[in-house]
Amino acid sequence: MAGTLRLVTAALTRTDFNRAFVTLATALRSTDTDPAAIAVYFEALHNLDASAVLEAARQFSIEHGRRYMPTTAEWHGAAVTLKREADLREVVSARPDPWHYECEVCEDTGWTLEPDCAGDGNHQGCWRTSPHRAHTWTRICTCRPHNRTYQRHQRVGSGAA
Repeated sequence: MAGTLRLVTAALTRTDFNRAFVTLATALRSTDTDPAAIAVYFEALHNLDASAVLEAARQFSIEHGRRYMPTTAEWHGAAVTLKREADLREVVSARPDPWHYECEVCEDTGWTLEPDCAGDGNHQGCWRTSPHRAHTWTRICTCRPHNRTYQRHQRVGSGAA
């Protein structure tokens, strides 16, 4: 569910939720608008961001082919997704320049893909000295000791901060 919503975290009030629930039920021609049903839905959704819950209700009301009220799980999932998408849109890159690799040869992986080895054992390919099948092979890139991106990935991958 993609939205153009700019979310600010706010508590969901019972009044706003009741209004959204009744509006959605009316749009879907649902008869399950009794206070007990509304209370069950509110209990399942009250801890989520209000604008995300309300936007999810709006989107359910115009969803092509929807004929029934969403389950609490569907509504919860849609609200969480909308909030996450809105939060990601708010993230601004700390980089003033576009991304680029520190090492164009290995693209910061620490490995370079070498040309195909013919497998003839004449040292024009991989390290093997006896004849073998043709293959592609990799070797350690010379940038590893000074490539900051590679080093950071190694620290994070090994559990260090």
